Amino acid sequence: MQFRLTYQGLVLAESNKGGVQSARATHKQDIRRVFHQQLRRFWEISPYLSSWGKPLTTGVMPRPGSKIFGRPDDINSIPFLANKHALGAYNFVPLITRNLEVGVHLDVLFLRDDRVGSVLRAGDIDNRLKTLLDGLSMPQSEAQLGSKISPGPDEKPFFCLLEDDSLVVKVSVETDTLLQPIPDIGTNAARVIVTVRTSPFRVTDANLGFA
Repeated sequence: MQFRLTYQGLVLAESNKGGVQSARATHKQDIRRVFHQQLRRFWEISPYLSSWGKPLTTGVMPRPGSKIFGRPDDINSIPFLANKHALGAYNFVPLITRNLEVGVHLDVLFLRDDRVGSVLRAGDIDNRLKTLLDGLSMPQSEAQLGSKISPGPDEKPFFCLLEDDSLVVKVSVETDTLLQPIPDIGTNAARVIVTVRTSPFRVTDANLGFA
């Protein structure tokens, strides 16, 4: 499976300093909200994902993950995942979970309002990449929601890419100059295109669509 996610806005460096850390948690949840909208759409339009958890119809070939394949019919459904990954007022629906036995390769194109190579020389690409990876993953505690403790009306449930970032097996990053600046944001502005490629660690009935 391959698809792309995009982001435009602030991408701030990771920080573990008191109040800055709390502000970064809020920042990461803002990034998650951007990806949530795209992933919700992906679940809707992907024939494979949209079939998960739907009742089988007589005469229709059973899909991977159905009881005929030896697994509970709802194991990958949105309600099942949302209930399993409840956190505070949120119900998260990660696309890639540990149970699926699927790894993720990320190719990141990072466009920033600076000259070519300056991000690498500044030594902050790793910290900004960590912020981006956290924005692709569901939070592991309520503290990681920052000030965004309640989901919006269109965030019930809340879609994210990863159950946690340990499922990322490879990351490649290309940086370049952002030639069309983003107004009113400044030098921390970025346009990011993330190409997501999935690859099962072990092919099973439940993850055939991720091969």
